[in-house]
Amino acid sequence: MLLDNMIEVFEGFNCTQRMNYWKSIPEENGMFSVSSTYTLLEKSLVWEDKWSDMEKRVFGYIWKGKSPSRVIAFSWKLLLDRILTKHDILILNVLSRETSVSCVFCESERENASHIFLFYDATSRVWCFRIRLLEFTFIMSPNLFVHFECWTGIVTSEKLRNSYWIIWKATIWVIWNARNFRLFSNLVKEVDELV
Repeated sequence: MLLDNMIEVFEGFNCTQRMNYWKSIPEENGMFSVSSTYTLLEKSLVWEDKWSDMEKRVFGYIWKGKSPSRVIAFSWKLLLDRILTKHDILILNVLSRETSVSCVFCESERENASHIFLFYDATSRVWCFRIRLLEFTFIMSPNLFVHFECWTGIVTSEKLRNSYWIIWKATIWVIWNARNFRLFSNLVKEVDELV
């Protein structure tokens, strides 16, 4: 599908003897912008029929708010279910074949994004602490889209909503780093450290 899209983008390309120069294809004026490139990627990856209106809305919100770009990009990959779980890492031969595909934290369930970020006991306690600290309540969500949407719908103030988005993204970033420390360095971080 992506190859077909790229072939379509380059259709009609003519090679000339003129001096080469860079031109951004998504923009009519030929200038590069992150926004137009994201829109192009979004059309091919995100706006497929499989996404609900709520999920599309979350994809729109994930890029808003002031967070480091690597944290925002990670959040986006997480929602697309494109993070490297232990199973994926084993396929890439980064870990030995004897390594279990169970959760690096609890070793009882197969590692997946929902388990790591929502349902593992320590990470759910991190979320509970954050929720108590901010003095609001909601039931733990069944997936990451609903979870992010809950953080969005809690407040009406745009400024406060952006702050909540930053907290959500920072929390998943800290959980991911703790998971990687555990997996690659065998360093265990306790809930208090994560908080």
